[in-house]
Amino acid sequence: MSKFRQTKFNLLIILVFMAGIFFSCGRQPEANSEQKSVNPDSLNQDVNLLTNAIIKNPDKTAPYLERAQYYIKKEMFNEALQDVNKALSLDEKDARVYTTLSDVYLYSGKTQKALDALKKAATLAPEDADIDVKTARLFLTMSDYKQTFNYLREALKKDRDNAEAFFISGLANEEMGDTVKAIDSYQQTVARDQKHYDALKQLGILFSIKRD
Repeated sequence: MSKFRQTKFNLLIILVFMAGIFFSCGRQPEANSEQKSVNPDSLNQDVNLLTNAIIKNPDKTAPYLERAQYYIKKEMFNEALQDVNKALSLDEKDARVYTTLSDVYLYSGKTQKALDALKKAATLAPEDADIDVKTARLFLTMSDYKQTFNYLREALKKDRDNAEAFFISGLANEEMGDTVKAIDSYQQTVARDQKHYDALKQLGILFSIKRD
């Protein structure tokens, strides 16, 4: 408990400074949208580095999945899917392949396929709390709060200190209009990960609203 109180004290200090960066945080998505155009030289350089890792370890799934995640961030979903399929051909029992596949489907708007991939991952790694957390986040995008909290409870049974589980709980409570529970969930997040930027940002927003 003493560690938690110390974290709350640190959090109050951080929130004082967050007021100064609040508006810049709010403008961040706009800046990102302006940067959506990809620099071909930078893209080629990044892909070459990831490809070299694959050349060095052609029989490992990890480098293919790493390049797939890069492609997902660049919204190059066909390329990402090719890498995931290659990883799948190397090891169809690697749960990470299916969690990455779920990301490809989720960010390309194929929600049901994303869910199916996560269910497959869960059968391969039933004790992996992060898979439950990813599934909870998926249900949150569908505004299915009952399933969101069901999977979060399962995740926390396996890993009581899973910061991301508490963060998603905060998002769900906030969407449902329960700011008290949302704040508590975000504080629980920061108690477990003091550098969780998104939780700190949401706390800053909610506390600024309460002051108003």
